[in-house]
Amino acid sequence: AVAAAAASGDDGGSFTVFISADFVTASGAALALDAAVPVDAVWPADAVGGAVEVTPGSAQSDDAAQHVNAATFAIRWPAVAAAAPAGATFEVGVGFVEGNDGIVPFVAATGAEGAGEGVAVDAAALLAALAVVEGEVNIVTVRTLDGAGQQVAVDSQSIAIDLTPPTVTAAAHVVEALTPGVDDTLSCAWAAEDDGGIAHYRVGWGSQPDAVDVVPFATVANNETQFGARLERALRGSAPYHCVVRAVDDSGNFGQLSSAALAADATPPLAGAVFDGAVPGVDAAVQASSTVVSVSWRGWLEAEGAITSMVWGVGSSAGDDDVAAFANVDPAVGRATLTLDAGDELAADTVYYSTLRAANARGLSS
Repeated sequence: AVAAAAASGDDGGSFTVFISADFVTASGAALALDAAVPVDAVWPADAVGGAVEVTPGSAQSDDAAQHVNAATFAIRWPAVAAAAPAGATFEVGVGFVEGNDGIVPFVAATGAEGAGEGVAVDAAALLAALAVVEGEVNIVTVRTLDGAGQQVAVDSQSIAIDLTPPTVTAAAHVVEALTPGVDDTLSCAWAAEDDGGIAHYRVGWGSQPDAVDVVPFATVANNETQFGARLERALRGSAPYHCVVRAVDDSGNFGQLSSAALAADATPPLAGAVFDGAVPGVDAAVQASSTVVSVSWRGWLEAEGAITSMVWGVGSSAGDDDVAAFANVDPAVGRATLTLDAGDELAADTVYYSTLRAANARGLSS
């Protein structure tokens, strides 16, 4: 009857089906049953591919998926609803392949949702409670069912849920010292990581951490880990510069890190005080030992950055190291002691001098 109705163009009309029995009832009457059955032989129309929308989501990436970084996203199918027959209902599911609901079983959409206006999905709940791997590509399917139970499925563009931003693990200036009024280029290197891959980097420079008021953000390809920018004029003396690196993944999540400050530097460190003797901060005129020499210091400063190295030497005149050659000391400790080798002992009733030299990152010393 269904086939005949479809062939005759009477789809949607009513036909009567008779059911009779080959026996007589106790009352002697023949048993006959009949019913009017509407026939629907035409399947719902198949809307154009990609008619299922997922919002919000970033533009397609190299894996051809729409990446979602919102805690809640919406599934909408207005084009599907517009193509559906009157009285049709809709079901929504999420799976690994087209037409599959292995992640989120098909569920009926009702009310405004059933009209294609959207189903809200808790992305965090999918990640926490269901078999959804963050960053893995999945597909949303909407099924249209007519009154006879016939159905057609329309799939969304592939989607991937990614709520975790990349991590910038390091950011540092390539050149550790600059000359104000001469240098006009800033360079930065960095390292970053993300399980789902990094789409690109954005790099800029600012006068404070996370600021880009000196050089605005510029986009750098994802396979680059170093970038330089030329300024309109030479660097200002003593002005601090921070490199700001932002790593962006396919879902639009980003992680950011600022480097330590780098200042253009044209002056050496400011020399402080030097004290001979075993007591820090007290300058001794005489000492009993001829083999052990001690020194301490205070007030050494580097206005444009930091003192990167300091050496100490002992000599028979100021600035010389003919008794003990210049050797590295820790500028942050503030004191040092050395023991002279045999044959190099200090002579009695003789004046000796301790000399300190401090240098900054540009090699300028005091």
